[in-house]
Amino acid sequence: MHRNDRRARRLLGIAVALATLSAGLALARPPLTATAATVHVWAFGDPVRCPNGEGANPAVRDIVAVDNAPLLIMGDLATPSGSIDEYNNCHAPVWGWLKSRMKPVPGNHEYNTPGAAGYFEYFNPIPKYYAWEINGWRMYALNSMCGYVGGCSATGPQYRWLENELRTHPGVCQAAYWHHPRWSQGGHGNIDKMAPVYDLMVRYGVELLLVAHENGVYERYRALDANGVADPRGVTEFVVSTGGVDDGAGEVVPNPPSPVAREDGTMGALRVDLTPSSWSARFVPEAGETYTDAASGTCFDEGDPPPGDTAPPTSSVTSPARNTKVPSPVAFSGQATDDVGVDRVRVAIRDQATRLWLQSNGTWAATFRQFDATLWSRGAASTGWTFSRALPAGQYGVSVRAVDTSAKPQTPDTWVTFSAR
Repeated sequence: MHRNDRRARRLLGIAVALATLSAGLALARPPLTATAATVHVWAFGDPVRCPNGEGANPAVRDIVAVDNAPLLIMGDLATPSGSIDEYNNCHAPVWGWLKSRMKPVPGNHEYNTPGAAGYFEYFNPIPKYYAWEINGWRMYALNSMCGYVGGCSATGPQYRWLENELRTHPGVCQAAYWHHPRWSQGGHGNIDKMAPVYDLMVRYGVELLLVAHENGVYERYRALDANGVADPRGVTEFVVSTGGVDDGAGEVVPNPPSPVAREDGTMGALRVDLTPSSWSARFVPEAGETYTDAASGTCFDEGDPPPGDTAPPTSSVTSPARNTKVPSPVAFSGQATDDVGVDRVRVAIRDQATRLWLQSNGTWAATFRQFDATLWSRGAASTGWTFSRALPAGQYGVSVRAVDTSAKPQTPDTWVTFSAR
């Protein structure tokens, strides 16, 4: 369908929907059903553009208004400036009655008003970033406007907060959402500023990432590691910039990796069904459109283990002892155990002053880098491990992760702080 035809039909739809709303008539779209032990959320971003204060496109609102599920809105809820006037006079007439269901994060347009004051006033009280839980899932609502949250590097407060959250909430399914895509072939391409946070999510086994920003583009990526390489234990990202604004549709930046699904110009919302051990997602298009896409997966700590594999592996650090000062080169050692056998022990070292990780070439960077330790008895149910590395004087943390013979990793990693002299 020609894009101008879509716009004309949407304008007609806006007039009809607003008239229906003002008349107090119920929305007629039939509800989507959920299976037992399943709940769902709706996810989308970029719903409203109002340069002249006109009403927003209600097509996606009509999709999500059929039930009471939470609404994950990934930024740019009122553009172009995100002022309180735009929220009250443009966003609220169409979306305001669903406000109590919203779990939003801000986008770049919110910060066109200093400090995103309109967003924080409209949703008051709301933190800059936060976590919440639903049906065995922990959801992380993050802020990708890095300059306004103390940066998004490993030294920033949001990163440190998220790291502590992930470390102290093991064994649950996890999803994160923010505005700017980590991976995208939309008009903005891949956006690197959230790479340290994405790396952290890969490290802690976060299953899903939901983003927007591309204005009229839907994309789905396979599970990817921190380098954008396919990995069954990587993060699955959805770009759902289909809430109403579509002026980025058709723009392509062909940087790798490539999405496995893409649609331009069809507005809609992503329905994400959640059980305590799995997820499934389906793109639901606006009325009159036919495009859809679907995917599913299991949580990394769940699924069907091989016979006898009933628990993840564990590891301990014998040396250096916690909070001790040791000579360099530092001799690391410990024990790893598992019910089916230990295949690997992986070690990562972080400078506590800079929050940077040791790399294979001896430099330090924000990218999480692991090294393989030497095992005394690979494949055994219990084995010692050793690793050695020369370090300059300073304070460090060592992250140790055992992996069993069925590729199941320890979660979370064992963590010990120490000093080198």
